Amino acid sequence: MEKKKLCILNIGLDKGGAETIIINLIPYLSEEYEIYICLMNKSIKYDIDLSIKINFLNVKDYGNILNILTLPFLALKYKSFLNKENIQFSLSLLERPSFIACFAKYFGWKGKIIVAENTVISNIYKKNTFQGVIGRFLLKLCYPKANKIIACSQFVKHDLIEDIGLPSTKIVTIYNGLNIENIITKASEKESQILKGFWFVHIGSFYEVKNHILLVTAFSKICKKYSCKLLLIGKGDNKIIIDKLIIDLGIENYVSNIGFIENQYSLLKQCSCFVLSSNYEGLPTVILEAMALGLPIISTDCHSGPREILAPDTDYTNQLCFTDDIEICNFGILTPIKNVEKLALSMEYVVANYEKVNKKEKIEERIRDFSMKISSEKYIQVLQSI
Repeated sequence: MEKKKLCILNIGLDKGGAETIIINLIPYLSEEYEIYICLMNKSIKYDIDLSIKINFLNVKDYGNILNILTLPFLALKYKSFLNKENIQFSLSLLERPSFIACFAKYFGWKGKIIVAENTVISNIYKKNTFQGVIGRFLLKLCYPKANKIIACSQFVKHDLIEDIGLPSTKIVTIYNGLNIENIITKASEKESQILKGFWFVHIGSFYEVKNHILLVTAFSKICKKYSCKLLLIGKGDNKIIIDKLIIDLGIENYVSNIGFIENQYSLLKQCSCFVLSSNYEGLPTVILEAMALGLPIISTDCHSGPREILAPDTDYTNQLCFTDDIEICNFGILTPIKNVEKLALSMEYVVANYEKVNKKEKIEERIRDFSMKISSEKYIQVLQSI
């Protein structure tokens, strides 16, 4: 029986969260569908199966306003490609590609569209900002044209319904899957350096939303008392600011800010505890990656994701207030966002009670709920249902 055709539309295939999900999904989706990839630029940093046909829309990044104005033009090009190849399904995991796919529906494409939302819209598109007004307008214009919307967490689904007003019947939650075996394999590769002692670790780009200032400041309050260290992995505009803060706090001998590395897992597995300090997330993959290697987790109780991962038996709409105590959960510790003292307390608790919090078997059992196999099966179920 001839397979139906599925096109994955994305900006490029650089090293990024959405791109990793796409690469991990393809082997599973290709068992049921003939896969096509359509990209808006020619940046490809992954090895792609040679049997997969790749099409390029050849689009420059013009900046926010011009990017919006080009959406209808790109949608016409995308519709033409879909019709030419007789493709029945379109899947996109980022908003700009999703807008293009939905505009193609306005222009008469008869296929089925699935869009995935990986951010909390109310955090990204504030109602009183120009960007927020435009973003919300496009979401309300485009997303109703999708046959199904996949939310990466329960709270993202809740936010799309309550804040944007999208119908709940169109939205399904599928947690982003993790290639656990690949992570374990990469973690076993030769280490670029050997870590000794107790190391906290954070992986993430140096952007304001990741709140490295909170993390470094909290760490400075306990590091000398316990002789523990902090490893920072990532790149971004704020790295220089954080380097200066480390010096100003007098903890340069306790912090290793190594920038971006190709294989972070060989270092990650040597660390003692992973810390997420973000103001908001969608579903933080870095928590899942750390759990795949058995690390205890501390995370701010940001919307969304950490609570659903670490405290699945609690109400996902709950959030610790600034003055609340830390919450010891089944699979980690949650702490109020932007609270230096409470994050420091969480880190101190882990160091002082490491045998109690270091539950590798329990953590590794939880991470199986986020396997790529489970995630891909749910994607296929959605495709078959529309």
